[in-house]
Parts: sequence; C-alpha cells; structure tokens
Amino acid sequence: EDEQLERELLADDGLLWVHLDWHAVHYVKVMLDQIFGPEHFINEIIWQYKSGGSSKRHFARKHDTLLLYAKTKDYRLHVGKEKSYNRGRRPYRFRGVEEFCDEMGWYTMVNQKDVWQIDMVGRTSAERTGYATQKPLVLMRRIIESSTEEGDLCADFFCGSGSLPVAAAMMGRRFLACDRSSSALNITRKRLLEEGCVILSQHSDTVGPAIACEESYAKDVYHVGYNIDMTDAAPHTSLAGTRINWTPYILGAVKAVMDNKPIEKTVAGTVHPNQDMSAGFKENWVEMTRLNTAVLPEGAQEQLKETIKNLRDGKVQVFRGDYTGVNPNDPKDTVDLRGGFTENKDSSVSSFHYILKDVVTVLQ
Repeated sequence: EDEQLERELLADDGLLWVHLDWHAVHYVKVMLDQIFGPEHFINEIIWQYKSGGSSKRHFARKHDTLLLYAKTKDYRLHVGKEKSYNRGRRPYRFRGVEEFCDEMGWYTMVNQKDVWQIDMVGRTSAERTGYATQKPLVLMRRIIESSTEEGDLCADFFCGSGSLPVAAAMMGRRFLACDRSSSALNITRKRLLEEGCVILSQHSDTVGPAIACEESYAKDVYHVGYNIDMTDAAPHTSLAGTRINWTPYILGAVKAVMDNKPIEKTVAGTVHPNQDMSAGFKENWVEMTRLNTAVLPEGAQEQLKETIKNLRDGKVQVFRGDYTGVNPNDPKDTVDLRGGFTENKDSSVSSFHYILKDVVTVLQ
C-alpha cells in the first residue's frame, strides 16, 4: 500500500528510489514491477561500501541496492560524469578523446555507471548521528542531483536519521520527511535545525517547535508561531508572531461541499497545491504581526524582514515541527504530540476540521 500511495504522489516526471539490502530486494523488485510496470524500471544501482563484517560461511556482503522507477516515460534524470582510468593508467592518445591525469594515472570522463563506490558514515565522521541505518550525505546528494532541480519537492517517507531532508535543504530543494520512529524524528529535527531551517508551527497552541529550537542550541533559527507569545516556552529562539487569513481555507471548504468532495483533500489540493506552508506567505494568507521583544537582539528587525522575503520567495526550507494539542473544551487537558505525531479527536488539528464542517453545514 505504501508503494502504491508513493506512485500516486509522484510527479509525472518524477523518480522513485528504493533502497534495500540482500534480504528483500528481489521480493520488492517483483512488487514494484507490478505497481509501476516493468517498462518503467530504469536502473538497479549497486551501492558498494567497505563497512561491515565478514564471514567464512559466505562472501563478504559489501553492497546494498537502489531500485529506480519512473511514473511515466517523460521522467527527468541527470546522469553525471565520473573518472574511468585507462588500462595500465597510461594515456591512450586516441584521436578526439580528451584525457586527463592525476596522482593515480591517466583517465577519461564517462557517464556514471550503475555501481557507486561510496563509503558508509564512519565512526569518527562529523555527520555521524548514531542512528543504525544512517545514509551518507554524499549518497543522498548524488540521488538528489541526478533526479531533481533546485526548488523541486523531495520526499522521504522512511527518513530515519534525516539524511535526505538535510541534503535537500543544503541543495535548495523543498522536502517532506516522515517516519514512525520518534527517535528518528528527533534526530531529523535536530539536524534540520543545525542547517538553519525555519520552524513553522501551524496552530495557536503550538509550543513544540519553539522548545525544539531552544533545546537544539542552534544559532539563527527562526521560529514562526501563529498568534502566540513564545517567551515562556522558548525565550531565546522565538522571533515573531503571525496572523492567519482563514478566508481561503473557509472558501475551499465551502467549494468542497458544493462539489461533494472531501473537505480536507480539496482544501489541501486547491488552496495548498504544493502542500508547502511557505505558500501561505506568498499568497498573504499568513502575515507577521509582532516581534518577540524579550529576545530582540541588534539587527532583529532586518532579520525578520529578510525571513519574510525568503519565505515569500520560497528560498527557505520549512520543517513542520511537533506540537502540543490542547482540548478546546478544557485548556488544562493537553496532549504532548512531540513523540510520534499522533493526534486525538480533541487536538487543535481535528477541532479545526470540525469548525470547518460546522461552518459549511450552516452555509449549506
């Protein structure tokens, strides 16, 4: 079911990368052929590395597999170049063939092959998080560079240590990252904060992202909270408050009822075509209202203006952080959602949908 949904979400010119090891790759390949069609299979990439142990009972297992599928025949793929050393590392001197030389010998530049030699994240590496299945940023950057362009939306539905969203942020791509594991989300959040990603919280009772900023000790991280003074929750990181223009959301819900379509799906698909919260700034659905005067360092006003401009221009990465749900009927009844992004029927997210339905029912 996950792979079927991923195909539906994939852009017509997009590509799906699936990373597996020897345990399951042969089973998943058959399944993906059924979902995408064998004609849409592009490549089997062998990721070769040096890490791991060995055994006298089998040859040392030193590679994983990346399966690459397209949704349509109009996919985008940028095949890079790599060094190919001459036999004997000596010059060929063929007419019309450009050759180069380094400390290893003579080589030519050829299209990248389907065997990638990229080391695992080493034990002493600065990027190491301790997450068991962490992927190296070099691998993520190659995947992103070969299949997307700046401004494209990348998604990792099993993000683990967060290597893909971090690499996407570094390379100017928008990103969506998901995982069932709370430890994975915490590690991903921390790495994104260290990259200077903007934390954007969605509801007036949201304090989780501000706390995340506060705990991360990251510098120059902006937290934009809707209609709330974050001074108590995070006095050193909360920069601004905001005001929401609900009109587009209400109109979207009304249209959904008139068209006999699900409210949430229509609002997300029509009002937020990219499901990117920074779009709210571009369309003036959300506007900054005030600075947090408790943390007003020199130059804060200029920083705020720059943040607003970057949000509207889509030049910053937006990470939807965790939050604390509050029962609207009992403010003392709160649900800490920072651990797993689950919500109950009394959380602010759900109650907002109830309000939408009530409004359109009255109008109807």
